[in-house]
Amino acid sequence: MNCCFKLFSSMIFSAGLLCQSAIAGTTIPAETLTYNRELWVTSPSDIAAKSPHLKWNGLKSRSANLTLWDQPIKAVSLAGADGVTQELSYTIYNSAELSSQESLKMVKSWTGLLSKMSSKPARSLSAIRLGNGAYQTRTVWDADDCTVLLSSTKKDGNQAIKVSFLQKDHAKSVLSISDPDVVSNRTFYNNDFTKSFIGRLYAYDERQNVAKIKLKTTSQIKPISMDLLSTEDQVYIKKMGPPVAIYRGLSFKFKEVKSKPEKRGQLSISNFNFDVTIRNSATTMIENVKIDYHIYYYIGDVAKAGSVLARTSGSKTTSIYPKMTDYLSTDKLELVKNIVSGRAGG
Repeated sequence: MNCCFKLFSSMIFSAGLLCQSAIAGTTIPAETLTYNRELWVTSPSDIAAKSPHLKWNGLKSRSANLTLWDQPIKAVSLAGADGVTQELSYTIYNSAELSSQESLKMVKSWTGLLSKMSSKPARSLSAIRLGNGAYQTRTVWDADDCTVLLSSTKKDGNQAIKVSFLQKDHAKSVLSISDPDVVSNRTFYNNDFTKSFIGRLYAYDERQNVAKIKLKTTSQIKPISMDLLSTEDQVYIKKMGPPVAIYRGLSFKFKEVKSKPEKRGQLSISNFNFDVTIRNSATTMIENVKIDYHIYYYIGDVAKAGSVLARTSGSKTTSIYPKMTDYLSTDKLELVKNIVSGRAGG
């Protein structure tokens, strides 16, 4: 069983796509950027090169008067790997000025807008605690060839709200989205098919041979002996039990660890990595779960769109007892900054 998460050095999960509506500057001549499937086979640097009016800094643009579906946005950024775009993120808001009530109102407004434009219902994912009091809420919509993400991240009093579009397979990795059956209702039958009920699998205890089903009609979580269910339902529950346990039980906390910079001539060198706390809050053991991580970072002159997006990866396979915690430290990366005398900038 695989469980995958993705880390950016900013500690914010983000993603996206150049999509269906204008990103236009009212004072800057701008081509219309529209969504097409070629996006997912095009490199971020090629997309940025074809849109020079967006004033890219690295692979992020803060050009004035950016809009998405006639709504103002603060910035747009691209990311990918192996020469292919996987994400594009629109920053709607990034400041400490909004109150909690105003922030909720903005998120609700964008949720309504995205739901109106989507043919499929919104799904709320589990909130992520990022450590040091930071957390992120997430809502997703499934499209034919991408996943739409609305995220709200609060860290150190700052609120960041983003609309993102992710390539399908990449979304499963970034958001830990399991098989849709994990969160979908289905019809369960008794062992002689004389009775049925609709619900969703909530948990499976293999040792006690008991499944917990959340009933659609009452939202009650009901324990049912596997022997009472049809053979087909028993096969389904045994197959989906492990991903359900991960979906319901696993949570992650992230802490960025950075060494003190060491100066070597014009170079400033430091190391950083992430310490990850993995918690099993379920009442059953999660066995042999493989946790893959990817850390993305830029190599080169970040003031140019040609910067290379690099990636380092690692994994850990572990089993975690109920209500217990495990730990993972990612590989260390060396950060090298070139200090140029007589130059300053933001």
